[in-house]
Amino acid sequence: MKHLYLRGVFFHLLNTSEKIKLACGLFSKKDKPGKKFVYHSTDIYILGAALNNFIKSANSQAPIFMKIYEAFMGRFKFKSCIK
Repeated sequence: MKHLYLRGVFFHLLNTSEKIKLACGLFSKKDKPGKKFVYHSTDIYILGAALNNFIKSANSQAPIFMKIYEAFMGRFKFKSCIK
């Protein structure tokens, strides 16, 4: 499945459960946790999916993206055409 990530399929074609499954097994652990920082976009996706599920479990109807988007747009004075 690593080839799907390398070909860009991860962010465009897979559904959430497929992305989580792929992301959890995509990269091998080369160092002990807390020893070396390595950024993977897939790790951030897992975190975002977990946060979204957590917020939804608190009886919230809107996905986390909309909450962040609305807060961001409200803070900065964008033209209405961007909103």
